[in-house]
Amino acid sequence: MKNCSALVALLLLCGSLFAGNKVPNRAHTSKTPVQRTIFVRCYIHHISDINIRDQEYKIEIWLYLSTKDTIWAWDSLASQFQVDGAKEMSVTVVPQYHAPGTLRVYDSTTGDSVYRQIIKLNCTMAQDWDVDNFPFDQQNLKIVCYTVRPMEWVILIPVESKISYGNSSDDLGRNLENGWFIVGDSVKVAQTCQGDIFDAVKKYSAIQFSMKISRQQIPALFFKLFIGMYVSFFVAFIAMFIKVTNAEPRFGLPVGGLFAAIGNKYIMEGILPQAPEFTIVDTLHTFTIVAILLMILFSAVSLKLVPRHSAEDLGSSARFPLSRKQMNWIDKHGSKFILIGYVTLNVICILWAIMEERVKLIWQA
Repeated sequence: MKNCSALVALLLLCGSLFAGNKVPNRAHTSKTPVQRTIFVRCYIHHISDINIRDQEYKIEIWLYLSTKDTIWAWDSLASQFQVDGAKEMSVTVVPQYHAPGTLRVYDSTTGDSVYRQIIKLNCTMAQDWDVDNFPFDQQNLKIVCYTVRPMEWVILIPVESKISYGNSSDDLGRNLENGWFIVGDSVKVAQTCQGDIFDAVKKYSAIQFSMKISRQQIPALFFKLFIGMYVSFFVAFIAMFIKVTNAEPRFGLPVGGLFAAIGNKYIMEGILPQAPEFTIVDTLHTFTIVAILLMILFSAVSLKLVPRHSAEDLGSSARFPLSRKQMNWIDKHGSKFILIGYVTLNVICILWAIMEERVKLIWQA
């Protein structure tokens, strides 16, 4: 009897040692990813505070999330949404009514009970504006919303490929603010993916909004922005009709116009962001400054041609590398040459900017 008890005790001891050294099956303890599908209906409430100088704008997006699948940590999904390029962002979850004891709600669009969340995203977006042809420019806006759960777990599918802006799909519904409007009748919505900034392999499911915006009343805006530059040119040009013997107004008006053109250029640079490219604003102001400098040069040539007996105190001591016949031609036709050349270059530059923007619109359509 004692031998049997000792044998049973020995067997129990060996079993406990074997159970303690057994390696657990990690295939059963680890959580295997199961991809869940979330259908997303999108709504852009408004776009506001479009700031060219600070390269930003604000947008409010509503997302209607619905799924029939059971999703782990469904309540915390909204807080994991991000918007690519957002400088500031806030997420608000709209409370949903559901029956006691269940998280499902009835969805009239599908005719079934689903898990549903409505979230609101308020973002201040960073935007690299294309101002080469300002104010004839058209801007492309792309907003990418994604959740930081890998695609192996969650995939977002937009219900619609196009959505209307605001509460209306007509022309009034396309207006933004300060003369901006959405080109076309809708905003494009597409499914895409967003890469992880730390892991090049990891991808997140995302929804992308694409739209092109432009300005209304561009001729009026162009006139308002460039009226100071053109006034400075024509004030300087009036001096070409004054006798060169009246040296003070003949030279004073172009010099005043030159300072006015430079001042208007600095005002325009305060509106636009700092850019290394040569924009149409820089080009038109350069034409104006060069034209005014040519007026001063032609006035100096004319002053040189004044007979010595009538301009002893006004004659210039400068030596021009031109013959008197050439200087007489400049004095007679200089103002016409400046006016025709200035107007022609301005018209060509403006038409080029308009055509370039239209080609971009057709190419990206």
